[in-house]
Amino acid sequence: MGTDERHIATVDADGVALVAIQGLNQKLEAKEAEITDLRQRLEKLERLMNQNNGGVK
Repeated sequence: MGTDERHIATVDADGVALVAIQGLNQKLEAKEAEITDLRQRLEKLERLMNQNNGGVK
């Protein structure tokens, strides 16, 4: 990846950083989707509880 086995070229280091950033972005997007799903499930459960308790929180 570099001029010899002990060094890395700047272009290669930038590529590695870009791939790492893309991987982290994928993880972030997955977490955001999970949070959205959990919020929707929580809201549904709260609505059901409120209906069963006559609207009392």
